[in-house]
Amino acid sequence: MGDTRECEVSEDSSGEAELEQEVSDLEDARELHPGLVLSRAAQGRNLPLMAEALAHGADINWVNDEDESKTPLIQAVSGGSLIACEFLLQNGADVNQRDSRGRAPLHHATYLGHTG
Repeated sequence: MGDTRECEVSEDSSGEAELEQEVSDLEDARELHPGLVLSRAAQGRNLPLMAEALAHGADINWVNDEDESKTPLIQAVSGGSLIACEFLLQNGADVNQRDSRGRAPLHHATYLGHTG
């Protein structure tokens, strides 16, 4: 039983550390451009942060010039999150907007094997 308790304590401690990291990430994110926050949140599958970024004026089709002109939708595809993609599309993301290499979100999905 002693081992079980130690595992439970370890899991709780780990969960608390992850929660603290998420809170810290949210605080750091508020200092970034809303479009960058949206893009990173989309790739990280963080719907609450995506909604917050939009509420703070993020452009749903924001282009990250420092990352091959990828949009939040392309980042959501890269992160493998169908729900993040759906969220962005329901909020007006352009499914045809291409990155600097001429690849649209569907190109990225196909390349990554996210074909359903």
